[in-house]
Amino acid sequence: MQWAGATDLDMPATGVPAVRRSTAWPATAWWPAVSTPVLLSLLAVLLLLTGCATVPDLSPDADPVQLLPHHTELLITLPLSEQRAGIETVAPELFEGDLRPILNRTARMTVGRTPPRIPGGVPTLHLVIEGGFSANSLRFGLPRRHGWSRERVMGVRWYRSGDFGVLLLDDGVLYAVLAEHPESHIRAALLRMMHPAPGGHPLSLPAARDAGRIWWGSSDVLLDGGIGAHIPPQLRSMLDVSGQFDYAISPSGRLLMGGELHARSETSARALNVSLRVLLPQILRTSERPNITRDGTTLRIVNIQMEPDVVRGWVEELLEDFL
Repeated sequence: MQWAGATDLDMPATGVPAVRRSTAWPATAWWPAVSTPVLLSLLAVLLLLTGCATVPDLSPDADPVQLLPHHTELLITLPLSEQRAGIETVAPELFEGDLRPILNRTARMTVGRTPPRIPGGVPTLHLVIEGGFSANSLRFGLPRRHGWSRERVMGVRWYRSGDFGVLLLDDGVLYAVLAEHPESHIRAALLRMMHPAPGGHPLSLPAARDAGRIWWGSSDVLLDGGIGAHIPPQLRSMLDVSGQFDYAISPSGRLLMGGELHARSETSARALNVSLRVLLPQILRTSERPNITRDGTTLRIVNIQMEPDVVRGWVEELLEDFL
């Protein structure tokens, strides 16, 4: 595998591992507060990052998820190369205006959030965008006259505009961060790529490129956002769980999802098992009952189905809260 534009990025002699390409937007409470025009303008300049580059081969052992901090508390992947039609059906707002050129060049976008560094602070937003981007046009796509500066960390060039930082990796993979001090996150991402943790990264991306994924480390991340309004009060007290679900959206917008919830104790898992069997169809507004099984503190839920109008309703709320 290769790093795109190593010459432009002034790669150190030691090199940095290349990224292996592995094969719903959240509410305001989940993400840093940023105005829609500012975020769209920052992302819009990325549409220029297309072209070709020739660079030396480096290690193929790194994965895009390693760009995300280990303390990420929420992760959402959008498999645009395989489910673009379905995602556009349920979230047409994403494909309007400045975002469309970016998403048209994106195979998969992974969005992660990390908690504030200090109580009452602003969470950090991380984006890993896999698509047709290159370093050859990076310098032209992010010009100084538009507020972008060229920075260096560990001998590697990255680009900054205020609190927004962009780093280009191999195979057209972009790492972008929205934070008060983006340089510290750029440095940390490079270190994670160069020195992966011995036990591996606690997070993972779907092996299948046609699968989306939603992962959260604490239910507070979900309940404090737009989804919380859909959770009956009698269930909220039981949802002290982490979870991971993979999803697929058909071109018509119908969603099929399955995954696991991890409770803190077997007692909590048993109570949650009973409640979900009764309340989940009501929450999802469907007559199809998901299949729920329990193994200790783990609940496995498959055959979660949602009709397009229900999915659109949820997504609209989340987009409204976020944007």
